[in-house]
Amino acid sequence: MPNVNLVVLCGNLTKDWEMQYTPSGIAVGKGGMAINKKWKTATGEAKEKVCFVDLVAYKKTAEVLAQHTHKGSCVHVVGELEFDQWEDKQTGAKRSKHKVTVNNFQFMDRAPAQGEGQAAAPPRQSDPPPAQRPAATAQRQAQPTAQRPARPTAPATPPVAAPPPAEDFGQIPDDEIPF
Repeated sequence: MPNVNLVVLCGNLTKDWEMQYTPSGIAVGKGGMAINKKWKTATGEAKEKVCFVDLVAYKKTAEVLAQHTHKGSCVHVVGELEFDQWEDKQTGAKRSKHKVTVNNFQFMDRAPAQGEGQAAAPPRQSDPPPAQRPAATAQRQAQPTAQRPARPTAPATPPVAAPPPAEDFGQIPDDEIPF
């Protein structure tokens, strides 16, 4: 039987991302998320429970999250559950905790309206920065709208003929029907 380690979470970040870099230059980001669950009891009393989860992200994923999110940002993450164990330096006691390694994410905060004076929504994780886009794309975006060549229009397709009336199908011999 195959093993699967997949975690899907959607919640609010509990702090800004803490960025560090390994000696070889790999970005490591650490953060946290709160996932709220709200419900009403049979008597109508409102209840709430919060689950706090530690997150870690590496390389470009960590850099993009640190650049475009902050404490309180709503983020949808997909990752793997990990279990860390260590010995407390002060007491010598064994300690452990679970964390989620973020493999993929999506920003869930709404984009600000035009008149709100905030920056536009951040680019998606899959969009390369303008410097890494192909030259043709950069040139096309640099052209003013009035100078762009018109897009060719697709040729009109001829109308499709209506199917024959149902009574015409009764004239096909049974031995000619392929099924």
